[in-house]
Amino acid sequence: MRLRRQCHIEDDDLAPPSAVAAVVVPGLRQVWRVGDVHVAVSRAGRWEQYPADKSIDEAASAVRAAYLHCLLAAAPRRELPPQGPGRQLILPLLRYQTLLANRADLPYGYGVLNGTPVPERFIETIDLDDNAEEVVLASDGYLSPAPCLEQAEADLAASLAADPLRIGTHPSTKGMAPGARSVDDRTYVRLVRADVDAGVR
Repeated sequence: MRLRRQCHIEDDDLAPPSAVAAVVVPGLRQVWRVGDVHVAVSRAGRWEQYPADKSIDEAASAVRAAYLHCLLAAAPRRELPPQGPGRQLILPLLRYQTLLANRADLPYGYGVLNGTPVPERFIETIDLDDNAEEVVLASDGYLSPAPCLEQAEADLAASLAADPLRIGTHPSTKGMAPGARSVDDRTYVRLVRADVDAGVR
């Protein structure tokens, strides 16, 4: 809270600056995560995935998708803009959902770094044992923490081409704008243990 006051952020600000994070801590042999960041760990050549789940986003995306499917059912040839009626429908929820940030006592609460205390429930730790060879961290702009950047980009491109409105297999709170390459930020980091020969992937 002290940091928020230093930055002149009011306690009731509905859109305060915030961030999510996943950090590899080699000394503790752990990954720490707060918020919706994809994580994957390769153990003896087999990948274990820890998806970036956030129930409030899943709820908003589902409502938007359902509404747009209704509009398309009523007028199958209708063209829907990516930021059109579906986005307008969920805007009130998007404006107010920050009230759920770091609220472990609420069903749709979620963890985020915004200057308020992060409840223990929202601080995840993933242990890295002797079998852990690689770690991938990817923002939720990707579909998953794929084993390599090329696959992550290819999977995303194929999904966006098949469903630019984002109302199908991977619903979103918004569709892809004309000329855009994605609907959200994309950051991808792959770490390989020093004694492991990752080859060219």
